Amino acid sequence: LTKVKNYQPAVRPGFVATHGFTPSDKGLLISAVPQASRSATGRDILELDLETGDFENLTSSPMEWDELPLALPRSDGIVWVTDRNIEPPRDRQLPRRGDVWMMSASGRRQERLTFFNHPESKDFLGEALIDDLAWNREGDRLLVHVVSAGAPGSGKVEQAIYLVEFDG
Repeated sequence: LTKVKNYQPAVRPGFVATHGFTPSDKGLLISAVPQASRSATGRDILELDLETGDFENLTSSPMEWDELPLALPRSDGIVWVTDRNIEPPRDRQLPRRGDVWMMSASGRRQERLTFFNHPESKDFLGEALIDDLAWNREGDRLLVHVVSAGAPGSGKVEQAIYLVEFDG
């Protein structure tokens, strides 16, 4: 190995995970708790600049769990997993829950893509946790690994891989 560089963003220690490069390839997409004083449950999506070592908070949501950011192939957007707009179940069976969202590179435009945790959706799974994402090369299909617990108190935990296909 040559040209090894160490990045240590000024975030809460022990709560940093790298997930890949930014769409511009000039930074890293990470999930972390951005302030040492903030609760560990408020993980955000950050863009770490490889030149300066500074980071920009793309989600800024201290009461939400954001993780698994991935750059969209052939685009400047990002997908990630969040528990935004998901009501916590009374008898929680999974450590967290989440659905996939997409944002523009600036983070200004954000849209929910999956509804595994939305009771009125045809895709509702009860309680669902997404723990992995992967794009195909063209950027029109996304693999989503989902762990679901069904109805509260069911004691049933299952997992499945979903293929999400995009039009246009």
